[in-house]
Amino acid sequence: MTTGETDRRLFRFVGGRLCLDFVNTMGNYHDPTRRSDYLGDYADLVAWCELAGAFEPTRAAVLLQVAANSPAEAAAVLTRARELRQAIREVSLAAWQGQPAPATDVATLNTFVTEHFTPMQLVAIGRAYTLERGGDPAALDAVLWPIVGSAVELLTSEELGRVKECEDDDCGWLFVDASRGSRRRWCAMDDCGNVAKARRHRARVRESIFNTYP
Repeated sequence: MTTGETDRRLFRFVGGRLCLDFVNTMGNYHDPTRRSDYLGDYADLVAWCELAGAFEPTRAAVLLQVAANSPAEAAAVLTRARELRQAIREVSLAAWQGQPAPATDVATLNTFVTEHFTPMQLVAIGRAYTLERGGDPAALDAVLWPIVGSAVELLTSEELGRVKECEDDDCGWLFVDASRGSRRRWCAMDDCGNVAKARRHRARVRESIFNTYP
């Protein structure tokens, strides 16, 4: 599907890290009958990056123009973006579950890491410097650079141990649990949290009715 302007409300940023919010561009992951990919085309990918603050609107406009002139290349980048999304998901989940990550997903991530870090360069920011990926900022795969960087930061940090999956049976969204006592259970209380509360309420009502009329 293509989100379009009015449906970009589907993009939510509750993961606590850019790369996890990227993973969360798939809705109802665990229910194949309701699963929705919010990245329907390259324009959606650019829109997500812009809304996530991954780059400025001027770059988004440039990338959309380049994509319009090179639709096949843009489609190929979208395919790679989905591969990156799945790899980040599987490696992050494996860490949460205390299990080795699938070798194929680690290999996929390493392909992106190699591409991302080989042309790194120092860029002046005021009187200081930051390390950024070099290359052409108008390259269509530029949308992936900040996501790869975020994934590397997460996977090499202590925060990885606080990554969780939403407890809703269908959701599948990931987040960094920064709550006191690590008690966060849902991607968002106003979404899956409220659904769970409603389910518990209905269960209590059914139990009360059952106990009232044996």
